[in-house]
Amino acid sequence: MSAVSFKITTLYNPTEICPICLFPLENAEVVAHDDPDGKKHPIHKTCVREWLKVHPICPSCKKNVNTKSLFSWKERTLQIIKEDLPYVLATIAAVAVIIARERSGDKTIIY
Repeated sequence: MSAVSFKITTLYNPTEICPICLFPLENAEVVAHDDPDGKKHPIHKTCVREWLKVHPICPSCKKNVNTKSLFSWKERTLQIIKEDLPYVLATIAAVAVIIARERSGDKTIIY
C-alpha cells in the first residue's frame, strides 16, 4: 500500500473540526491529502506533525503517511538522534571505561 502525503491547502471549510485537537480549522495553517474516494482530510499542520511523531497513519482514514512531506531534513535528523541518543551515550560511556581500564593496566574482562 502506498503512503499518502499531506500538503498545505486552502480548500477546506473553516468550521470543520481538526480530528486531532477537535478545534475548528479556522485561522490556522491546514494540510490535507486526497483520498481515493475524493475526500480531503484537512488537519491543523501543527497537530498532524505531533501526531505523526507517534502514529505513522492519517488520523482520519488510517492510511500510511509519507512524513517526509511534513518534516524538514533537520527535524527528521533531530528525531532520529533523540531516539538513539541514550544508546549512543551508553556506548560512549562503556568505551571510556574500557579505555581507562586499559590505560591503568587493569586486564579484567568486563561483560
